[in-house]
Amino acid sequence: MRFFYSFFLLAVTALVSAASIKQDMDLLKREIDAAAVFGQVEIVPVPLEGNLTKLEFTVDGNFEGTLIQTEDGGVEAFDAEGKPIDLDETVFDEFLENAPVSKRFYLAIIRIIGALLVRWGQRAWAFFACIGWNATLLNCADKFVTCASRGTAPWACASGLLCVGKAGKNCV
Repeated sequence: MRFFYSFFLLAVTALVSAASIKQDMDLLKREIDAAAVFGQVEIVPVPLEGNLTKLEFTVDGNFEGTLIQTEDGGVEAFDAEGKPIDLDETVFDEFLENAPVSKRFYLAIIRIIGALLVRWGQRAWAFFACIGWNATLLNCADKFVTCASRGTAPWACASGLLCVGKAGKNCV
């Protein structure tokens, strides 16, 4: 009986821990999918001085926020009103609590892409610019996020590269 009880307890623990890891990735995918349902998301790259880039996020033609590449390889994020968005997850979660429901999904996309750019730096900016900021990156962002959570760079992410297809062929 003890063996059965121990085995049952271990099995339940394994299932619960596996479910919680997958839950984070599923949440990111749901956020991206939900944003696509709410409107047409478009990322417009704007060149800045010093070979830097600013990404403007619009949804159905309405400006929602920006990601700005900094000279030190960092990323600054701002919402539509110019308020800074902290890309740190815990601070961002508190920020979302005060945001209107309709804005939460759009801001989550900015944070997801911003987090990828922060983690992989200058090379990620060049890679994503090469594959295309709009349809390609938005459709495949969940693949790149999954790889990043495992420590794999976007340009080495097999599932992400398969997702982008021909667009990624010359970008690696």
